[in-house]
Amino acid sequence: MAAKDTPNANNLDKVRDLLFGEQSRAADKRFARLETKLSKETEALRADILKRLDSLEQYTKKELEALGARVSDHQADTAEMEKEVDAELAALAKDLDKCAAALSDEQHKATAELRKQLLAQTKTLRDELSARTDELSEEVDAEFEELRDIHVDRAALSALFADIAVKLGGKKPPAPK
Repeated sequence: MAAKDTPNANNLDKVRDLLFGEQSRAADKRFARLETKLSKETEALRADILKRLDSLEQYTKKELEALGARVSDHQADTAEMEKEVDAELAALAKDLDKCAAALSDEQHKATAELRKQLLAQTKTLRDELSARTDELSEEVDAEFEELRDIHVDRAALSALFADIAVKLGGKKPPAPK
């Protein structure tokens, strides 16, 4: 009995390949192209984000270094002035404290502004990434929906094969389950 089943199975495979082989291969090729496109787009987006983040990090570091240099320069000037003006030390001490507090506030404000800019740019990048991901998901969903529309209904296919079997064999088809 196993020997009889094999030729029928081979014939069924051949018929299936003749009827749907081209559609199946085309669908497989489209899926492969979509996967490749999605991978490339994702990698390009990832590379762009990393590039932007690196650029932002470098900008932030430069700004912080500049602020640090300004603070260092100011501190050096202040120390030199203290040495030269020992007689006026008491009066200048109050001014120096005010100046240091203002500089500290300025530094805190500048740092806060840089953090704010960094957060804004990060949010922008996140939004762009989210939008691009949504676009790609919609494209993939549309392609899947198009492929679903192309596929043959299994019940209709079963009825077609049963009808062919009846015509070829002259027997009545079994009742559908």
